[in-house]
Amino acid sequence: MKKHILCLGDSNTHGYCADPADCADGGIRFNEDERWTCRLQAALGPDYLVTEEGLSGRTTVFQDPLHETMDALTVLYSLLKSHEVVDLLIIMLGTNDSKERLGMNAACISIGMERLVRKAQSVDCWGAHVPNILIVCPPPIHPEMSDPAMGRGCDVKTRELPQYYAATAKLVGAHFMDAADCEFNRVDHMHLTRKGHAQLADKMAARVPTLIPLQAVINAGAVRPLAVPLLRFTFCQIKGPWADNPNGSTNGSYFFHAFPGTPALIHQPISHSTA
Repeated sequence: MKKHILCLGDSNTHGYCADPADCADGGIRFNEDERWTCRLQAALGPDYLVTEEGLSGRTTVFQDPLHETMDALTVLYSLLKSHEVVDLLIIMLGTNDSKERLGMNAACISIGMERLVRKAQSVDCWGAHVPNILIVCPPPIHPEMSDPAMGRGCDVKTRELPQYYAATAKLVGAHFMDAADCEFNRVDHMHLTRKGHAQLADKMAARVPTLIPLQAVINAGAVRPLAVPLLRFTFCQIKGPWADNPNGSTNGSYFFHAFPGTPALIHQPISHSTA
């Protein structure tokens, strides 16, 4: 089966184009040669399946009083189960969380992301491997943004977001990427340009292959998760010669970090058999 990457996001994952002159089709959505998700698929090749789940206006967990089911938390279980097995979940949200009417600052938006990631980690959609999630902080909204429906202060909140998201990723055992250098347009000041989509796709194409093979290594070592990783660790049993602890004993449980960016694992080596 192909390695499945699910991209959960808002209008910048959907591919909304605020400037028709910047879109090859002259419409309101970048086409399949332009959207970062499609460009990522092309860059990764046939061994990967990239699925886009982008909804304009989507937030992490905060319900919008003007539109129903705009928060990702409400639909997350259904999305993940619809697309299982998921090898990597990419979440790029936070822009809409900064809306003035929602009343959230950058710290609260980050807590929302933490809650969303922990929910994703608890869903049984990951097959034989541990949850694998990349948090992407979207580019900051330009100070020139003047959309009255977005309200005031959005630029300040989104500029502060990377430091909070980086800390959240470390807290929950997720990966982190800052997309601040991907170009936003000068029309509405909060959506990727065609160039910005290409920039983000290039960043993803360089990063994603370094994340998914970690799961293959874990599978090869016969790690079997035995508990939902809502805590910052998972209890596992390992088969294989690398299950030895440092003193050579194969009995007992102990902590170690298998890979950077993953939760600490409690492992109990049970056998050197390959059966």
